Amino acid sequence: MVAAVAMAMVWTAISLGRSPETTETASGQSGATAECSDPGGSVQGSQESGQTVVLIDRSASAQTSAVYAKAVDPMLRSAVMEGRTVWVAGFDASATVLEADRAVTAVVGNNNNRIHARAEALKCLRHWASAQTAAKAANSDVLGALAWASTTASGVSPKIILSSDGLSNTGCVDLNLLSRAESPATVAARCQATQELPELDGFSVLLVGLGLPAGQSSVVRDGDRQWLIEFWKGLLTAAGARSVEVATDQDKVSFQAERPPSTPTDVDVALPQIARTETGSTSTVSLNDRMLFLTGSSELGPTAEDALGQVLSDLREVDGTVAEVTGHTDSRGTPRSNELLSQARAQSVSAYLKDQGYPATRIRGAGETEPDPECLEKDAPKEELAARQACNRRVEVVITFGQPQGGR
Repeated sequence: MVAAVAMAMVWTAISLGRSPETTETASGQSGATAECSDPGGSVQGSQESGQTVVLIDRSASAQTSAVYAKAVDPMLRSAVMEGRTVWVAGFDASATVLEADRAVTAVVGNNNNRIHARAEALKCLRHWASAQTAAKAANSDVLGALAWASTTASGVSPKIILSSDGLSNTGCVDLNLLSRAESPATVAARCQATQELPELDGFSVLLVGLGLPAGQSSVVRDGDRQWLIEFWKGLLTAAGARSVEVATDQDKVSFQAERPPSTPTDVDVALPQIARTETGSTSTVSLNDRMLFLTGSSELGPTAEDALGQVLSDLREVDGTVAEVTGHTDSRGTPRSNELLSQARAQSVSAYLKDQGYPATRIRGAGETEPDPECLEKDAPKEELAARQACNRRVEVVITFGQPQGGR
């Protein structure tokens, strides 16, 4: 006689630190509802089926009407059908608690019991996922959540599904402190030195919603989103992940919804940029100030050489000359101080290019008088102002084409 099969759900509150010291079991809270309680039978899961951890970002920039939870629904269904043990966890930047629920999917028993148990598991997983919408702290500790997941999942081919906009603003991956010229491997080495890099050896990671902030809390252009995707893929690969994939987002608009009231306010994230615009026989390369200078300084910083190396590559590719170097600032500060700072920054960039054999015909400081059309600061919503100001702090290099060598 085939034994009846059942499923168990457990809710735990676990410290979000890299090495949790306390684990508290709670009942009647979060996922432990009447709908999702242990029916009392024996659990017969399978270690061979492996485990999946689903991480749902509930920080202010991601937290909205459960769109990040809905985005993982197909993955939940697949994990249940594979007979995997599935964890669902909501995370933000709380230093004290990460909420997690677990469903052990039945894989042994008669077919009717297995179908029923899997249906119940999926129902509970969906319930728990949709419940992860209340941020308990501002900002988003993505690496902390990944570190917890890496010490939680086990078995054959463990998987992590990260549903997040990826706009991390804590610790060694605070994107407000990074330069686009830094490689993911360089950032990974720094995170490892500070013991913040999770150990993802053997894990498959699926990224969902990268660069798609909820509630339009940050401005993310398509080019910036691609950089963000490549950054996280590179960083997690450097952390040892067996594979890192990005889910295809069919409808970006689905991530844009009104943020519920009383949500903790995240620090906005301004991504470092290199943008190129071609017009006729010229190309304008725009470099974010964070790639070139320290805050408030006109002296080239440690990542400037890598960033300007990309300008030199453009020049060599088209046998070009430098027609103009222009510095720009945001609207903070006095017009005179902004003009002087932008002029000094343009001169520093021009001096570097001249040393490499590409003197500029014209050098000027525009201050805040020529903002990027997509980053106008006047009348900007409060939550977007910091990102728009960062977008306007830039140096533009205008290249005039010579004879192209191999095409662009």
